[in-house]
Amino acid sequence: MPHAFGIADDPDQRVRAGRMGVALVQTAGLYQSEFLDQVLTQLQPTLRPAVETEARQMSALRILIAEDNQVNQQVALGLLENLGYRADVAADGFEAVEMLRQYNYDLVFMDLQMPGMDGLSATSEIREMGGERGRVPIIAMTANAMTSDRDACLAVGMDDYIAKPVNRRALAKLMDKWAQRVAAPMAEAPAPVAPVVPAVPVNDIPAADTVPADIDTEAQADLADALGQDSFTGLLANFSRSLDVKVAALEAALAAGNSDSLRRTSHELRGAGTNLGFSGLARTLAEVEAVAAQAATPSAELIEKMRGQVRSTEAWLQYTLAE
Repeated sequence: MPHAFGIADDPDQRVRAGRMGVALVQTAGLYQSEFLDQVLTQLQPTLRPAVETEARQMSALRILIAEDNQVNQQVALGLLENLGYRADVAADGFEAVEMLRQYNYDLVFMDLQMPGMDGLSATSEIREMGGERGRVPIIAMTANAMTSDRDACLAVGMDDYIAKPVNRRALAKLMDKWAQRVAAPMAEAPAPVAPVVPAVPVNDIPAADTVPADIDTEAQADLADALGQDSFTGLLANFSRSLDVKVAALEAALAAGNSDSLRRTSHELRGAGTNLGFSGLARTLAEVEAVAAQAATPSAELIEKMRGQVRSTEAWLQYTLAE
């Protein structure tokens, strides 16, 4: 039997929708993950396995993630949900500022490098709002561990930082710290409870002799354990589909001598690759990004190194996803 779902703010609309047989009606502005949970509840038991239907206490903390990279968004959402937290996503600094104007959040994770408005500029605008919204704790997400970068974050009013790729243990420690600091207004809220995630079957990790040395299988196993094997495999599949597009953009930027496009694309691909354990590819793309940031042209040796890493990554993905 088909299922119908709707979102409405007007109570009269909700009543009329219910009479028409709409299975789920909610007010607009709710969490993306919360709406998905309710949809899955309506569809069980056909879509949700029995093990997933057990009651799970989720924190009442309202969290916003400002991140432009879709793979990084999915990883952050999954890790937070694993710890018992829900979050919304803003795709860039402009969207993050606008969402803060419309909704009250208790904590913001802010990527530093985003198109349009970066994390530092977005933080400055948020601080200028004043009031409770202007004082929301903001955590920088940065791939750079340099003191100058941390100082820049603190100078614009950020409160803390976490390194990328995000490690679930570091994230858990950070959330324990900040959940306690912002929990006073919501003392009645249930404490976050991390769900039990099955260990990743050994057979799901490729044999050592099939894995290139520049792929971090330990990081991949840790992420698969945190998110669940199906979710992790889905991330790999999404990355594989987007890799051709990103590589074509890199080649086009090289052919056109477009340093800005080369810097942006290598940064985007590096971020996703780092999170998914493609450490060799990420390191090489970091070199390309650094050269492009100086409006220079990468050497022929570096370009060939990048292409070799891409071929190695594509071959590993093809092997892994075919199993």
